[in-house]
Amino acid sequence: MDFMCLNFYCYRQRRDSISHNINEKKCKDLAMHIIKCIQLYEQANSTCKFALGRYTAYQFASYFIVQAQAIKQPKKYLVQLKKYQDILKYHKGNRKLTILYFGVKILGYKNVCNLIRRIYRIKMR
Repeated sequence: MDFMCLNFYCYRQRRDSISHNINEKKCKDLAMHIIKCIQLYEQANSTCKFALGRYTAYQFASYFIVQAQAIKQPKKYLVQLKKYQDILKYHKGNRKLTILYFGVKILGYKNVCNLIRRIYRIKMR
C-alpha cells in the first residue's frame, strides 16, 4: 500500500462551458457585489478596513476581466464603478493589481477597460 501526502485538484476548462459565457447579468452581479463591499469598507473599523480593501480591490480588478469577456459591453456598470477606482490602492503585494492600479492612474479607467478588452479579443482569436 502506498500513501502520498499531496493535494490533487483537476479543473477542466472548455471554451463553450457556461462559466465562459459572460452576460450582462454576471457583469451586473459582480458590479453590485463590489459596490456592496465598498459600502461595507466605508463602515468598517480600521482593523477590518485593510483586509476588506484588499478583497474589494481584487474583486474590482476581476471586473476588468469580466467586462472584457462580456458579449454585450455593459457600459453602465463601468460608469458606476469608475467612481470607486481608488479602491485599487489596496494593491500591495499583488503584482497584477499593482499593474492595474498604475495603469488606471496613468492611462485612465476607460482606456484600461478598452485595452483589456482588446487584449482579450486578440488572445481569443
